[in-house]
Order: sequence, then C-alpha cells, then structure tokens
Amino acid sequence: MRISRRQRRFAEDRPWRVWRRSFEVVGSLVGISLGVAAALADGWTWPGILYVPLCGGAGWVLGILLAVVTGWFVLGPLYHHQAVENGHPFQIGDEVEILAGQYRGMRGRVYERGQFDRSRVWLGEEAARDFRDLFEPTEIVRVPPGDADRARGE
Repeated sequence: MRISRRQRRFAEDRPWRVWRRSFEVVGSLVGISLGVAAALADGWTWPGILYVPLCGGAGWVLGILLAVVTGWFVLGPLYHHQAVENGHPFQIGDEVEILAGQYRGMRGRVYERGQFDRSRVWLGEEAARDFRDLFEPTEIVRVPPGDADRARGE
C-alpha cells in the first residue's frame, strides 16, 4: 500500500500548524499596525511606542483564539474525512501502519481503543509502558493482513 502525501501531511498535523501560524501572523501584523497608527497619532512618545508591541501581542493572542474557533469548523471535517480514508474506526486486531513520529513506517496491531478515538498499537513493552503507542486516527492507516507482527520493522 502506498502512502500519499496528503496522509503524511495530516499525520504530521501540518494543516493545523499552518492554519494556526497564519492566524498568529495576521493577528500580530494587524495588532502592530494598530499600535503604529496609535503611536503616530500620539506623536511617537514612549507610551505610544510601548503600545506597539502590546498591540502586537494582543493581536497574536486573538489570532490564536480565532484560529481555534474557526479551525474547529473548517479543519475538523477535513481531519475526520482523512481519518475515515485511513480506515477509521479501527477495531482491536486491525493491522495498521504508523504514518508519522518516532515509529513512522512500522506496522503493528491495534490492541486497545483509547479515549477520543485514539488507538493503541502494539510496538513492544517499552512503548506500551510509556504510552508512546497511542495514535490519533490520522496517524495510522489500516493495511492488509500480513507482517504486522514485526514490531520493529525487522
């Protein structure tokens, strides 16, 4: 099974990171612009100059809040669609391949369903003990039965 670029991007959480960063940048720029306009109107006094980074920081925070609120409605359905294309909902015993992170490219079996639709994939005792075997539905893809018992990709 060939893994697509889209699957990798969603597994690495790239759409959310780009979405959030763009709102942060736009919010900061709008805040700084408003701060500069206020400083110009005030005659570039020290309080007016200090107002510029304050407005930039406030714009950054508002950008993050706006990214979360709008991202829920815009990115949520996209992430859900990608999870369904990856084979979600995963059942105990399904063979999956990990698409991102430390265990990228490894295959294993789902041995437990966690909270929030996360699945635990058997990757060995150490990963299970440290809960590093817990994956989002976009981070794993169902694969045909075969060599999923190879926990370390050997």
